[in-house]
Amino acid sequence: MPQSGTLAASTTEALIHRLTDDALLHIFAKFCELAEWGRYSCGTEVLNLARVCRRWKALIHGCSLFWSRIDLYLFDDCDPSPRVRFWLDRARASPLTIKISAEYGGEYVGYKLHMTRLARILRECMDRWASLTIQTRPDDANFFLRDCVGVVPMLEELQLDLDSYQDEHWDDRSISIDIPFCGEPQPKNATCVTSINIPRFTSSFGLVIASLTLRLTVAPLPFDKIVDALRSCPNLAKFHMESRTCELRPWPLPSTDTISLPRLVHLYLDCSKQLEGLMLALMRFPALESIHLSSHSDYSPDITDTLVQVFRTCSSLSSIALDGGAYYIDSIGISPTSATAPHITLPLVSKFYVRSNAINFPLHHLRLSNVEDLHIESVHFDVAAHFLLNSHRLKSLKLFEIEETPPTNTPHSFPELTSVKTTASLEILDYIHAPQLLSIDISGEYFHYPTKIPLDPFLRLIDRSPPPLRFLRLGSVEFTENYTILCFEGLPFLETLRLGCCSTSDGVLHALGPPSSTQHDLLLPRLTEIDLMYNKNLTPSAIIEFLAFRNGPSRTAAAPMPPRVRGLILLHDPVERRQYCDEIESYGSITAM
Repeated sequence: MPQSGTLAASTTEALIHRLTDDALLHIFAKFCELAEWGRYSCGTEVLNLARVCRRWKALIHGCSLFWSRIDLYLFDDCDPSPRVRFWLDRARASPLTIKISAEYGGEYVGYKLHMTRLARILRECMDRWASLTIQTRPDDANFFLRDCVGVVPMLEELQLDLDSYQDEHWDDRSISIDIPFCGEPQPKNATCVTSINIPRFTSSFGLVIASLTLRLTVAPLPFDKIVDALRSCPNLAKFHMESRTCELRPWPLPSTDTISLPRLVHLYLDCSKQLEGLMLALMRFPALESIHLSSHSDYSPDITDTLVQVFRTCSSLSSIALDGGAYYIDSIGISPTSATAPHITLPLVSKFYVRSNAINFPLHHLRLSNVEDLHIESVHFDVAAHFLLNSHRLKSLKLFEIEETPPTNTPHSFPELTSVKTTASLEILDYIHAPQLLSIDISGEYFHYPTKIPLDPFLRLIDRSPPPLRFLRLGSVEFTENYTILCFEGLPFLETLRLGCCSTSDGVLHALGPPSSTQHDLLLPRLTEIDLMYNKNLTPSAIIEFLAFRNGPSRTAAAPMPPRVRGLILLHDPVERRQYCDEIESYGSITAM
């Protein structure tokens, strides 16, 4: 009897109490990870879990993982020191992730005393800092950082979001921030730094910085301080800079020596053409593999010549992005001053992106014979054709807003092309023969409103290839049922169909139902996923009829049936959503809203 009683008690006990300690700790860790430790959470998830019962409290207080993330939000006169000590005692020897942010009301109240107290406590464990984020005003941050002088051997991430908030002007103390950390002679970790201020590093700490991201909002921009920050990090592998200002100071700019970055692999510049040109002219990066330039006005001849020099000297380049913004001008992508320049062959480039004819650069002179991922947007046809017809190893192709595409009867073969994405004008599809195409995405000009797009080029592509297409998306496209059915007849291998904000009507879904006397074969026999989103001419009854055929109980083994489908149904009419969503979802793995 005692044994049977014990067995009964164990089977009636709640499942959560039957889990092992390790299982519970894993669940707790996932819960805290999902909570993301938001700005206002300050680790309250851990405390709430510890209050549930004695066992949970013992587990959480005994596991340093839950206390190694110190999230501090400063407000009013609340002293954070007791909380920090409480967390550190339980974190023991674990690496620390520290975040300090503050609340600032209408009347500026600083947190100098709080920041000084925090520095005195946290500097004792600088050898365990793995990540540090500070989101305060610059002067408050300075009170913390000035007392944190020392080596940070485990630091992998430093984020500084030190905004002057309501200050009308940035002064030099706000623009620049001193980082007094030191690096080890043989560091175990490389450090990534992200800042909206321009950091000043010690010479030893600059050596361990592998990634530097500057998102600068100040104007005018202190060019000399940017150069100093960059020069102090000779081992950078990644440099990312964003700025919207066109003003630089001091002016005229002082002459300066070049900046040697022998390990720089990734370069991203999103700034004015003047600043972009100055940075490119100063930096030397022989190991560069990826370059992304976003300049929201045309390139001057000086910048063009500098960029040509970059392409010629960086033999390891594999990815290039030239973004001139969403602008369209009558240029065809050739700089008049460089029209006779020799070709630039870049055999290692596998990914190329260009947007806007506003990029006044001799694009025709680039030879990218091995490009695999090609994205061309907002350019004249001849620019697109230059890259398209000279790229024999394409696997992914994106063509957006290609202007003035002439007709052709001689398509170009792309034996390895598997993915095409295009918008509005489909005439350029007549230039493509893709026998291995697996995915195509066609969108209209406007997101929520169908654009009347002749699908004839798409039908011709299917007819001449014909590709083993698995994925088809039509977004914001106006087309007739006949076109759609003709399209489906040539896609026997299609597995995923997505129609969003299109003018399609019930006839399309009827055609995907049981074969009729005029339609002998089942269309899209391998379809397993369908998304129908905000197609206002599709009625719920047609959707339900289609799902009843594909997923309904009437399916029998007597006749061959297509596979069941899963997907997403977003109804256009709010009244229909309330009325039909439950019935639609009753047909299996379908989400309806």
